[in-house]
Amino acid sequence: MSAVAQLRGVSLAEVLDDAKLQTRVDRKYIVPLELMEELFVLLNMDVLEIDARRQFNYESVYFDTAEWASFRSAAYSRRDRFKLRTRTYLDSGLCMLELKLKSGRDETVKDRIGYEVADAHRVNERALAFLSERLLLANGADLRPVLTTLYQRVTLVDREAGGRVTCDTALSCVGDDESVEVSMPGHAIVETKSTNHVGTADRVLWSVGIRPMSVSKYCVGIASLYPDLPRNKWHRVISRYVTVGASDQ
Repeated sequence: MSAVAQLRGVSLAEVLDDAKLQTRVDRKYIVPLELMEELFVLLNMDVLEIDARRQFNYESVYFDTAEWASFRSAAYSRRDRFKLRTRTYLDSGLCMLELKLKSGRDETVKDRIGYEVADAHRVNERALAFLSERLLLANGADLRPVLTTLYQRVTLVDREAGGRVTCDTALSCVGDDESVEVSMPGHAIVETKSTNHVGTADRVLWSVGIRPMSVSKYCVGIASLYPDLPRNKWHRVISRYVTVGASDQ
């Protein structure tokens, strides 16, 4: 990504200071990889840089109940939907537990705490205490890991407007049966995050003919791996962009 190399690098401390965005409006886009260079030039934002790196490796582990409460709440667009995951920053070894809730105004409210890397694939006692203060589940212990995603991310920051753009590539997802893998070859998932309902990045994407889509790594991964679950909301994405095949893990 040569265009990324031309952008101004900013530190993690600057990103956290200028664009906390814990309550925000998110939009997601699927962008062909061949358009990403043009997109970086048009956005012309600052890019997160840590130890001379501008692209980082992530692992996310998603948790759900035996009844698929998190997935079904998204599939049916319920107002009280939630998402729980651990996120491990593989280049640094840092791990976080993240809870995302949807507000009545369709804003995403995210809360997170530091977490033990060794427990990234399970809900430990600390997680249960965290959930009991914030979530509606009567029995948080029912939560189990159902999907693991790996991907590479570039994070752009609009320091003037306070917006942020994440660009994820090389996505792979595996469920309980690690022999099957879900991927989106040839495409990136671009997510805009802003405190306004329409940010600068959204307008740039619209100007080149890219429109927002209903796409979630968790939901698309689960719907692709478990076709008996409701998938109508993501049928277009799955049929056009997703490949399901044998995993090399």
